[in-house]
Amino acid sequence: MINLVCYLLLAAGSGYIAVLYESASFSALFLAELGYLLFAYIWILCGTGNISAVLDIPIAMIEAGGTAKVKLRLSQKIPFFTVWVKVAVGCYSTDCASKGKNVVKTGRRTIDVAVHGKKQANTTLYIPLPYAGGYRVFIKRLRVYDPLGILYLPCRVKKKEGKEAFLTVLPKLFGVSVQLGEAARHFYGEGDVYDGEKAGDDPSEVFQIREFLPGDKVQSIHWKLSVRTGELMIREHGMPKGCPVVLLLDKTWRYKNLSMQNACYSILSSIGYSLLEANCFFYLAWRTDRVHRLRVDKEESLYEGLVAVLQSFGKWERQTDNLLLDYRQQYPGENYVAAFILTNELHLCKARQKEPESQQNPPIIASFSPAKLEEQLDVLDILV
Repeated sequence: MINLVCYLLLAAGSGYIAVLYESASFSALFLAELGYLLFAYIWILCGTGNISAVLDIPIAMIEAGGTAKVKLRLSQKIPFFTVWVKVAVGCYSTDCASKGKNVVKTGRRTIDVAVHGKKQANTTLYIPLPYAGGYRVFIKRLRVYDPLGILYLPCRVKKKEGKEAFLTVLPKLFGVSVQLGEAARHFYGEGDVYDGEKAGDDPSEVFQIREFLPGDKVQSIHWKLSVRTGELMIREHGMPKGCPVVLLLDKTWRYKNLSMQNACYSILSSIGYSLLEANCFFYLAWRTDRVHRLRVDKEESLYEGLVAVLQSFGKWERQTDNLLLDYRQQYPGENYVAAFILTNELHLCKARQKEPESQQNPPIIASFSPAKLEEQLDVLDILV
């Protein structure tokens, strides 16, 4: 706009001098300046009708504190024609509610690109992302300019052409102390993973074959093998490892700011990783339009669950004010030892299945602050 105002003032000055001094040269200059505006407008119209832009993120998953590499590809269809473009790229969190507080600074406000002929113009933007969460990177503005940069027209970019892309930023992990009680250590449940230290009652899996000892059941004798070896042999069945813990994240409301969002995901991942380190399998559950859950029995499934949580944005709806009750309604009859509920206000609540009162109103066992998160997780003790 400033360039246009200066150009109009310059043209007005040329016209004034042409009238004042009856100068043919200044009159020609004045007409040429007016004619250029028409030429520039036609030039821009040709550019806006043929330009296309695509956002691409080669690595759509990084760790908190990293930098995302965003590529912008611009092309146009007219040969031997140059289009001058200014593009503004924005980035915001899909989990943060407050407008302004969910915006991530992208460094350069605008990117100037010249697209020559049918050649593709590529440019790269680096966005620092210190907080974990799901992010949307999008083209805020795309303006086509004339060769002198005086006039411009906005150009719409259709979504199917790559107007936006999504990023997943994984949280940092901190150590948490986990202590398993007898009920959690000897928890029996359904699953494809079996305990490698003790036998169970699942006939579909063999734990071990050993010699017969006094007190063993006759029904457990492996008769065919006993005939071949000449000694009584016992076949012990496997014990499937269940999930004695349910770890729930209430995503009913969006976070107040990016630091709260980052802290919540760090708490969730740190507790989940520490449970796995203690050889305690668990269900990771979260609520959006319904309750989702994923069985976590190895590190790969933990990261799979975290990615699913970070990417689960959209319209939040809730059935009740109690996430645990919603979970029990969706998965009735399921046994567990303890359920831990992490709220958006960074409160960690605990409920035991054998304590009905704790399921109605799960008591808060810990509260966290983003500024002191590492210290608070270091002294946290999870008792299952």
